[in-house]
Amino acid sequence: MLVNALKLDQRGKYGFSSEGCIALFENNLSRLHTDDQALLDHFGVGREQLVSHINSPIDNEPLPIDGETVLNTLKKKLARLDSINMETNTSSSDKDNFYWFGYRFFLYSIEIFQADGRYSHASTYINEPTFFTSLEPYILARVGRTSEQSLVHYLNTKIAHGDDIDLSTFNEQLRTLPLLEFFEAYPVLATLLFDLLEDTLNYLYAVILDFAADIESLEAEFSVPSRQIDAIELGLGDPHGRGETVCQVKICAISLVYKPRASREALFFNRLLGQLHEWTKADCFSIRAPRILSRERRSWVEKIDNEPCDNAADVELFYKKMGAQIAVIHALNGIDFHYENIIACGNSPVMIDLECLFTASTSDLLSDLPAGCALSNSFKSDQQSVCSSGFLPFSQHPNNDQSGLSRQELFIATRHSLVFEDGFYHLRKISFEHQLIQKHLPLLQGERKGLEAYKTELFQGFEYAYKELMVHRYKIMRMLEQSAGELTTRVLLKNSQRYADFIGLIRHPRFTQNMLDRELLLATLWKDLKEPYRKMGIPRYEIADLQRSSIPCFTMPLSANHFMSAQGETIEMAAVEPPIKSCLQKIANLSRRDWALQRK
Repeated sequence: MLVNALKLDQRGKYGFSSEGCIALFENNLSRLHTDDQALLDHFGVGREQLVSHINSPIDNEPLPIDGETVLNTLKKKLARLDSINMETNTSSSDKDNFYWFGYRFFLYSIEIFQADGRYSHASTYINEPTFFTSLEPYILARVGRTSEQSLVHYLNTKIAHGDDIDLSTFNEQLRTLPLLEFFEAYPVLATLLFDLLEDTLNYLYAVILDFAADIESLEAEFSVPSRQIDAIELGLGDPHGRGETVCQVKICAISLVYKPRASREALFFNRLLGQLHEWTKADCFSIRAPRILSRERRSWVEKIDNEPCDNAADVELFYKKMGAQIAVIHALNGIDFHYENIIACGNSPVMIDLECLFTASTSDLLSDLPAGCALSNSFKSDQQSVCSSGFLPFSQHPNNDQSGLSRQELFIATRHSLVFEDGFYHLRKISFEHQLIQKHLPLLQGERKGLEAYKTELFQGFEYAYKELMVHRYKIMRMLEQSAGELTTRVLLKNSQRYADFIGLIRHPRFTQNMLDRELLLATLWKDLKEPYRKMGIPRYEIADLQRSSIPCFTMPLSANHFMSAQGETIEMAAVEPPIKSCLQKIANLSRRDWALQRK
């Protein structure tokens, strides 16, 4: 029933319509919540009241106005989806499972895009045939990942009911199957998919209209040869907020990287390296900095290619520059510099994501250790060392070193594989090897040059840069103080993979059939929460992102002690000191003793 797409406050007194729905809810409740604490934080009621509500007899009372509006909007979207003309010569024989399901949503997204009031203006800035073609892989992939578990569950349910159907037949049926029938069983999935497409299309319009607003500056800065976008490649980073993600914008032969945020941190970092080069004349501070056009809430960045070194001396210089940049990033409290955030461009390592400079420490909020004790001090020392920068080898799993200096070529990853077993279809997680294109390592005559033979050069660059940072520390501190008002830093409350795993769980059929079941899952974010985060309601901001399949993201202005959510809301955090304070302290405390510690 589509009414099961509604949240608790949207249902009013409308109870559950089947014993199966009630049983699933009670099972999820007992599995996820052994007490009322998280439920009270999330719903405002406990287990007993929730069970009483879902067991209430269905009456003829109308839904609350908000619920009625949401339900009618969902019905209209599904009717429009089912009205899409699916007459096409395209064959699905060589396509992924459930291809037609995703393709129908792709055609729907094009229709909605062209019906938007912004289309008339935006269409003059896109080359329509190539532009729409560029969107298809991203939309098919996201719709596929979001829906595949429910589609498999639906197919198995039909088999269990005695239908003579297999995967091939079902795949073909998805071309014409009235999807209203499917979404009656999985209404929460419908809201997930429509929200995903709405966010994607709104973001596309933002990119196109920003391109239109900035076109004269883009022509001046990057010499773009046309005023029409040929293609947009979405998904170059995690989606945040309303599906905003770093993307690549192609204009004829030129590709620019569009970021849905300013790039002031990168500009500061490049300016600082430029100053160090001017003060010292040392080659290790001479870098290949991408051209950047940074606006208040967006930026355009030159796409840096992985170019080879000219000779062996260039490889040595590359590692001296790498050592120097590690020292600078250490002084600026930088983290998250794994291999994907570095491009080797000739003899220069180019850092392509600098939003995790100036990182604020939140460990005091989360630690149960007494302040100033030996273990607490040791933890802080490690947290502020180069070990936390991401450059040094580390691995979340055996043989998966993702560090900025990683020499690893083969990585072990997992993916879903659909298998037929005992009369039903199952999505199994399988491990597979994939080869990394080592764009973070210098290339000489077709061969990647790892750190092993260049440790001396790396240490030389680090030692020289560290010494110069001590010499010029007060000038650097003044630079930072003067720029702090416009700089921000990323706050990592949880590992991004934890959020990604949670989104994967949201897609499970247990949580796509009834919104209240999904709400039970989201309420678990309130469990085992440290008091400062509970007091400020951090899970509410996480939930706002997760329920739209986005990775929660928080930032902090350097001179303030509040967080900013991905939705732009301010979260006061009086117990967290402004990031600039610890950054200035770090620079002031640079010493031979600390240098020796980091060098180990």
